[in-house]
Amino acid sequence: FHHLGESGDGDPEEAAPPKVVKAEYVVNCAGMWARQFGELSGVSIPNQAAEHYYLLTDTMPDVSPDWPVVEDPSHHTYIRPEGGGLLVGLFEPQAAAWNVKNVPHDFTYGEIEPDWERMAPFLE
Repeated sequence: FHHLGESGDGDPEEAAPPKVVKAEYVVNCAGMWARQFGELSGVSIPNQAAEHYYLLTDTMPDVSPDWPVVEDPSHHTYIRPEGGGLLVGLFEPQAAAWNVKNVPHDFTYGEIEPDWERMAPFLE
């Protein structure tokens, strides 16, 4: 595979010339960028970023940050403490792909436009 050099600002397009590195195993820890990172070396990785929805409640005085995560697979949800309240995460069976062509290299997990029509059934 090709080792990407590192530029001062971390932009691979301005990185040092690539060099070949031989390895028996390669661990790609690029998360939602794994597919794009693999493509830099001609490797096809079947990975796609997907939309993930969650709701945050207001602060709730009785919520402890030590509470466990509660999962409810039959309703495709999980609940955990977050910021003094609760976070309710939704994992629908058919997730929507996000940024199919590529994930911006400078993306930092943020908000996307909600798709209430698709998500409403999971909130009933």
